[in-house]
Amino acid sequence: QSVTISNGAVVSSSTTGAGNAGNVSIQGLTGPAQSVTIDGTGSGIFTDTQSAGAGGNISLNATSVTLQNGGTLSAATSGTETTATGGTITVKADQVQLNSGTTVSAETTGAGKAGSIDIAAQRISLTGGSQITASTGTPTSGSGDAGAIRITATESLSLTDASLIASNSNSTSADAGHAGLIELTAPSIDLQGSSLLTSSTRGPGNAGAIMLNLAQLSLSDFSSIATSTTGPGRGGDITVQGLAGPGSHAETVTLSGASRLGAESMDCCGTGSVGDAGSISVATGKLLLTGNSQIVTSTQVGSGNAGDIIINATDEVRLSESRLASESIAFATGDAGAVTVTAPNVVLENQGLISTSTEFTGKAGDITVNANSLQLTSGAQITSNSRNAVMELITEFPEFADFFLVTGPAGAAGTVTVHGSAGPANTVFIDGAGSGIFTETRAEGAGGNITLSANSVTLQNGGTLSAATSGTGNAGNISVIADQVTLTNFAQMTTSTTGPGSGGTIHLSAEDTISLTDSFISASSNSTGSDAGSGGQITLRAPTLNVAGGSISTLTLGSGNAGTIQIQAGTFGLGTSEGAPGLVEATTSGAGHGGNISIVGLTGLGSSANDVTLSGFSSIRSETLSNQGGTAGDITIETMRLALTEGSAITTASRLNSPGNAGNATLNATE
Repeated sequence: QSVTISNGAVVSSSTTGAGNAGNVSIQGLTGPAQSVTIDGTGSGIFTDTQSAGAGGNISLNATSVTLQNGGTLSAATSGTETTATGGTITVKADQVQLNSGTTVSAETTGAGKAGSIDIAAQRISLTGGSQITASTGTPTSGSGDAGAIRITATESLSLTDASLIASNSNSTSADAGHAGLIELTAPSIDLQGSSLLTSSTRGPGNAGAIMLNLAQLSLSDFSSIATSTTGPGRGGDITVQGLAGPGSHAETVTLSGASRLGAESMDCCGTGSVGDAGSISVATGKLLLTGNSQIVTSTQVGSGNAGDIIINATDEVRLSESRLASESIAFATGDAGAVTVTAPNVVLENQGLISTSTEFTGKAGDITVNANSLQLTSGAQITSNSRNAVMELITEFPEFADFFLVTGPAGAAGTVTVHGSAGPANTVFIDGAGSGIFTETRAEGAGGNITLSANSVTLQNGGTLSAATSGTGNAGNISVIADQVTLTNFAQMTTSTTGPGSGGTIHLSAEDTISLTDSFISASSNSTGSDAGSGGQITLRAPTLNVAGGSISTLTLGSGNAGTIQIQAGTFGLGTSEGAPGLVEATTSGAGHGGNISIVGLTGLGSSANDVTLSGFSSIRSETLSNQGGTAGDITIETMRLALTEGSAITTASRLNSPGNAGNATLNATE
C-alpha cells in the first residue's frame, strides 16, 4: 500500500535495440496505493529508449504522490528512428506534491516523439523550484515533437517559490520538432514567487499553446505565463477561459506584484528570420491588474509580428499601475498586434495603460475598447505611438550608420476606438492631469485616429484627448460623437504638428450639448521650419454649445497654414456675465495663413444659428502677428440673433507691424 524510493534508489526500464522498453506501474493491491514517495537527488523512476524501440510508460495510482528533495519521474527517448517514441507519464491521486527541486519530465532528443505527461488529482502543488517539463531537441538535433502536458485538479493547482511548468523546442536544426500543448484545468490556479508557466521555441519548430480552464487565476510576486519564439517557429498562443472550455468565462483573473502574461518574438541570433509571437486571449468575469503587472505581446529585433491581445470580461476590466500592451520594439520590422478589450466597465487608474507602439518599420496595432463605461483617472492612458529608433540613432550618431543592416520608414501608429458593445458607450470619463487618450507619430508613419462614440463624454481636471506629430507623418484625427460632451477645469482636446506632417482634424458632434468651462480645444502647427505642416481643422456641432473661461483655437507659427474653425449650433454662447470669458481664435505668427472662423447653423454653411451671444469680455478673433507675411483668416457668422455685451468683441487684425493682411468679417443676423 505504500512505496518509497529514496537515497538514490532507482526503478528503470530501458531499451537500446529494436524491442520496446517495459512499462513501470505502481498501484495498490486492489486499487490505488495509499502513498508513493520519491525522495532525494538521483532517486526516481526512469524509462528510456536509445534506438528503434519505444520507451516504457510510467503510471502511478495512489491516494498521495509526493516527490521531494530532487526526486524524479523521467521518460526519455534519444532514438534515431521515429518508432523510438518516449513513454507517457500518468499520475492519478487525491493529492500530488512536488517539493524542493523535484522533476517530472518527458523529453526527446532524437527522431521519436516524446510522451505526454498527464496528472489528475484533487490538489496539485509545486514548491521550491520543482518542475514539470516536456521538451524536444538539443541545440543541434532532435526532430521528434514534444508531448503534451495535461494537468487536471478538481480543487486547486498551485506553483510557488520559482516552480516551473514548461514545454520547449530546443533544436535549431531544419527538422526541429514542435513543443507540446500545456493544458491546465482547475477551479483555482495560483502562481506565486516568480513561478513560471512557459512554452518556447529556438528554431523552426513551433512553441506549444498554453490553455488554462479555470474559475480563478491568480499570478503574484513576479510570476509569469509566457510563450516565446527566438527562431523561425511560431510562438504559442495563451488562452484563459472558463472550466467548460471554449466559449466559457473564468470568474476572476488577477495579476499583482509585477506579474505577467506575455507572448514574445525575438531574433536573438541575428538571422533576420523569426516567427510570429502568439496571441493572448482572456475570457473572464473580472480582470484585475495591479502593482506593475502586465499583459503584453511583443516583437523585438526580428521580422516576426507581435500577437493580438483579446480581453473579454462579462463584468469589469481594471488596471492600476499596470498595462495591456502590444509592441514592435528594439528595431523590429514586424507589426505590433491589436488590443481589443470588451467589458461592461473598463477602469484605468493610477497610471494604468493600454498601448500599442512601433519603434521601426512595423505598424503599431489598433486599440478597440467595447464598453458601456470607460474611466481613465489618476494619470491613466490609452496610447498608440510610432517612432523610428534606427533613424534617431543614426541622426545622433552618424558614425554608426553602417552597423544597421535594415533601414526604412517608420510604421504607422494604430487607431484608438471606443464605443459600446452594440452601439455607443454609455459614458467616457477622463479625469486628472496626464489622464487621456493619446496618439503620436515622431517619424514617417501616420499618426493614429481617435474615435469615441458615447452618450456622455466628460473630460475634467486636465483630462486630455491628443493626436500629435513631430515627424513627416500626418497626425491622427479626433472624432467624438455623443449626446453630451463636457470639458471642465483645464481639460483639452488637441491635435498638433511640430514637424512637416499635417496636424489632424477635430470633429465633435453632440445631439444635445457641447460645454467647455476653463478648457481648451485646439489644432496647431507649431513648427517654424520652412517645411512645417499645416494645422488641422476644428468642427463642432451641437444644438447648444457653450464656452465659459475656455477657448477654441487654431494656430500656426511657421510656413504651415492654420486650420479652419467651424461651429455649427442652434445656440452658441461664448463667456458668462460672471466674468469667465470665452475665446474663439485663429492666429498666424509665421508665413502660413491663419484659419477662417465660421459660426453657422446645424446643417453647416448656408444655414443660420438661432442665437450667438458673447458676454463677459469674450472674443472671436482672427489675427496675424507675423513678420513673414502670413494673412489672417476671415470670420463669418450666420445667425438669427447676435448679441455682444460686457466688453466682448469680434475682430480681425494685423498686429505687431505685420505685413500680412487682416481677414474679412461677415456678420449676418436675420432678426
